[in-house]
Amino acid sequence: MTTKTTTIKEAAEKYVAHLTELGKNERTVITYGRHLDLAVAHFGEGKDIAKILPVHVSAFFKSDAVNKLIREPKKEGETRTERPRSPHTIAQTKRVFRQMLVYCKDQGWTDKVPLPKDELAKAKDPAEAETTEGEQPAATAE
Repeated sequence: MTTKTTTIKEAAEKYVAHLTELGKNERTVITYGRHLDLAVAHFGEGKDIAKILPVHVSAFFKSDAVNKLIREPKKEGETRTERPRSPHTIAQTKRVFRQMLVYCKDQGWTDKVPLPKDELAKAKDPAEAETTEGEQPAATAE
């Protein structure tokens, strides 16, 4: 790992740029960026990606930002509205963040992918997903 710190905001921006370089659909890149904006807002723009721990990721996955759609009032005096996000959207937010964390590890910005144990199997980390002879590789979350 390098001694230079990489903030979560920089990591998210570089990951989105990486997706563009890979030729991903423009709409996909925009959507992924919006999901990562939730993480940047949760952790704070200056959070060092290497200092994010599995417990922090778990808290993010359980946060209202991931699980609820909250809309601020348009007019003064009105209350904000909130409702649960769809299970698909929640799963997509978690998946995009997991993918970015794997990318960060691949770039050397963090020593390991800081995921809670229940999320580790869903991460695409080739070093941890090696199979022995005769075993079928597990399905990965895309």
